[in-house]
Amino acid sequence: MPDKNQEPDFTYRLWRYDGAPGELIPLLQSAQDHFGYIPRRAIKYISSATNIPESTVYGVITFYNQFRLQPMGEHMIKTCVGTACHVSGAKLIVADIRQEKVAHAVKEYGATAVSDAEIYGQKADIYAPCALGATLNDDTIPKLKVEIVCGAANNQLLEPRKHGEALEKRNILYAPDFVANAGGVINVYSELAGWTHERSLRKADEIFDTLLGVYAIAKEKGIPSYEAADELAERRVSAVRGLTKTWPQWPRKS
Repeated sequence: MPDKNQEPDFTYRLWRYDGAPGELIPLLQSAQDHFGYIPRRAIKYISSATNIPESTVYGVITFYNQFRLQPMGEHMIKTCVGTACHVSGAKLIVADIRQEKVAHAVKEYGATAVSDAEIYGQKADIYAPCALGATLNDDTIPKLKVEIVCGAANNQLLEPRKHGEALEKRNILYAPDFVANAGGVINVYSELAGWTHERSLRKADEIFDTLLGVYAIAKEKGIPSYEAADELAERRVSAVRGLTKTWPQWPRKS
């Protein structure tokens, strides 16, 4: 452990960390929660406390877009994405197999109701599949009159490769489902880890930045976004494997 006199003036909220080598990412999260970013002295302290080289700590910080090495500005600018923007004046066109849900959207949000068959041909900015999977297929993709597909449903593409490429050919920006709907997994994990509600919301806000990372990979490599999302996921899995090699006893079962 580092010299007590050299410890930064903060207390880490260590998740299942008792002084033995453990998880690096929760340490970084607790440092950022305290400072609002991860300063140099926190990197040095974490490196000293865990015997992980500073270069490795820095590499993990720069790999994950949730971490910041510089303090944020006084004013944060956010962009509203997703169907929740109806509260900001977005116009909704809705369809659902449960008519009571449709009626609720019409009453509460002034939505326009259409049939299941008609929804795909509506002219709009975004098509948001939020319940049924496989709604993007040979029959529906040619009907779409939108610029973006972004919704909360799982398995939105009936055949991921075929229909992901079909959206790409039509110049429709696709937000890969397991990225766009990651808020559900974040919420479950936050409950298990004992996060505050505010921390959970901050983590969910990072979905937007993750999508930007997906699109950056897609642009750089000239590949569809669904494929870029898979590549980003594989990179993160590889990063975790690297941490496991650093600490063979991690993750602990206790």
